[in-house]
Order: sequence, then C-alpha cells, then structure tokens
Amino acid sequence: MASIRDLASALGVSKSQVGRDVQAGMPTHDVAAARAWRDANRDLSRTVEGRVDRPAVPAADGGVAPDAGPGTVGAAPGGADDGDAEILPDDTSDYRKARTEREQIRRDRERMELDRDRGKLIDAADAARLAFTSFRALRDQAFNLPARLAPQCAVLTDPLQIEQLLEAELTAVFGNFTEDRLLAEPSDDDDPD
Repeated sequence: MASIRDLASALGVSKSQVGRDVQAGMPTHDVAAARAWRDANRDLSRTVEGRVDRPAVPAADGGVAPDAGPGTVGAAPGGADDGDAEILPDDTSDYRKARTEREQIRRDRERMELDRDRGKLIDAADAARLAFTSFRALRDQAFNLPARLAPQCAVLTDPLQIEQLLEAELTAVFGNFTEDRLLAEPSDDDDPD
C-alpha cells in the first residue's frame, strides 16, 4: 500500500486530492491502479487537462513543448488534477481580467434591474418622451403669456405695474415647472389649448 504522499507525487496531484480520491474509492495498493481509477472516475472538464485557461506553449518546431506542463495541448494524460493544484501559469491573467470584467458587467446589469424595480431608473426612450412633452408644455405656456396678458397690459399705464404683472406671470409659469412635473406623465388636462 502506497502512502498518500507517494501517490500524490506519482499522480502529480496534491495530497488533499489523493485523500478525497481515496475516500471516493481509489485503490492505494498500486500507482497504475490509482491512475486507471482516476482516468475512469474523474471528469476531464474538472482536471487540469480540461481547463480552458491554460494555453499551450508552442515549441520551436511548431509542436507543443514537452515542458509545457499539464493542461496544454499534447500533455500526457495521467497527471490529471481537478484544479486543486497551487501552481498556475502567468498567462491566466488575461483570463482573470476577462472574467472580472464579465462579473462587473453582470453586477452592473443586476443593479440596473434592481433600480428599475425600485422605480429609480426608467427607460431612456421614456425619459426622452417625458422631457419633450414637459418642455413643450412649458414652451406653450410661455408663448401664451402675450395673448393672455395683452388686455391687462393695455389698460395699465404705470410701467411698474406692467413689470410686476409680467414678472408674476413668468414666475408662476416657470415656478410650476419642477422636477416632479418633468417626471410626471402629462394628462389631457395639462394641455393649454
């Protein structure tokens, strides 16, 4: 019976992985039997050879360098590990950056959905439509001032009274135009016509 340390060294895996394999039923009397058991019972996608983030190291002749290590194209089976190894190649930084970016995008998307559910976020097309409608109503109210105030200004002779009248009406028009009014759906009653 081989020790866990000897099996780990012969199989090219960690001692903890050998311990888990022994608990799962891997034979410990022979390295060849242990290797055959691992080949039959370990999912290739869960081994170092099955990892997609381990690039092949090209050799000078166009093949794969023999010292490229497990996880490369052309690596000999039998040194399989389920990813428990501590040693990672330097080329995984690109993979990790891409994965980090993907996770950040996913987090941002989930936050936007949450904000939309809470009513803090609206669709850009809806916002543009609301802004257009609100500013159009403001424009119409401002353009209606001369026609509405002309009779009153005609009877007034004091320039100060005309100025106060115009200022009060302009203040009322622009004072009613608030952020709440901008975000409110306009109704048919708001139409100045």
